[in-house]
Amino acid sequence: MRHTKIIATIGPATSSESAIRDLIASGVDIFRLNFSHGTTATHGEVIERIRRVAHAMGKHTAILQDLGGPKIRTGTLRDKTLELKDGDTLVIAAGDFAGERGRVSTTYGDLARSVRKGDTLLIDDGRIELRVEDSDGQELRTVVVNGGILSEHKGINAPGVPLPAVGLTAKDAEDLKFGVKMGVDFIALSFVQSAADLRQAREAVALAGAPHLPLIAKLERPE
Repeated sequence: MRHTKIIATIGPATSSESAIRDLIASGVDIFRLNFSHGTTATHGEVIERIRRVAHAMGKHTAILQDLGGPKIRTGTLRDKTLELKDGDTLVIAAGDFAGERGRVSTTYGDLARSVRKGDTLLIDDGRIELRVEDSDGQELRTVVVNGGILSEHKGINAPGVPLPAVGLTAKDAEDLKFGVKMGVDFIALSFVQSAADLRQAREAVALAGAPHLPLIAKLERPE
């Protein structure tokens, strides 16, 4: 019996019936839907399409709903991109304004209240590294350690920085209810920090009518 499973993430290039059919024929066991992007309407259409194609092929293919979780991202940029050079000073401020040279925004207000001098921030999957110099609780000043081209809405990771417990965001809670209604087979939780996050999710799926639905904890933070 084969125990290892192949998971394929559904995206624009793989959401057509023909692409889904080819993936199932190639051995995909589970389709992952990333709820960080798209709408419930489009995800619902894809779920129904996967079920329809799998049924026609006589296959049982599971569906994994991957919840977005709390997002720490940079905001918009006045010129769409910004070049960061080693040694540059960059201020990250809470808000929703268009960033420019030396100052960018983040809608995650707790970031400036959580970091301390000397902490490291990684942007865009670690492609850009910053060192925190100081923070006044509303904005923080950093120095670029490893520079690069910053574009809009890039993820910020703060390794080793304890962030306020969020658990399920309001969007996650609504997406979870939708996933249960659509009959997904697994639900993955992003940026899990503690067992309490899983307990909260377990209560939510139970209230939604699926107490035994398998949960997956994505280990994305040192905590």
